Amino acid sequence: TMARTHLSHTSYKYATNAFGPWSEPVLVLKANESKWGNCPVLIDANVAMTIRPDGSGIGIWRKCVNNNNTRCHADCCTFPHLLTTSNWRDPSTYIPSQTPMFPDMLPYGAEDPYIWLDAKRPESVHAIFHDEQGATR
Repeated sequence: TMARTHLSHTSYKYATNAFGPWSEPVLVLKANESKWGNCPVLIDANVAMTIRPDGSGIGIWRKCVNNNNTRCHADCCTFPHLLTTSNWRDPSTYIPSQTPMFPDMLPYGAEDPYIWLDAKRPESVHAIFHDEQGATR
């Protein structure tokens, strides 16, 4: 399960069953420095992750951007980015892509991803997002 540590950083905890005991938090991604209401804020990465049978993982994280001269300048826009790991238990193997998954996505972007492996084709991944494209949120 993904958990939030101080300052909106993203970490995970794990257990052998849902009743615990749970591990200590393991930091995966630090919060995004951004602006909201034209004020500096730290925005969590809103990670969704799935673990493959071989222990690797694939996921999605959101990056908040404040592009000058756009509606994103004062209030960050969130765009999905790929997150991969070769070993979900080793945080040093997590690689957050800096390239948006959908380069033509309009502001305000998308967030709140949910991701899963295809049961019939485990090499295929599916995702659902909260669509925030358009003039308003």
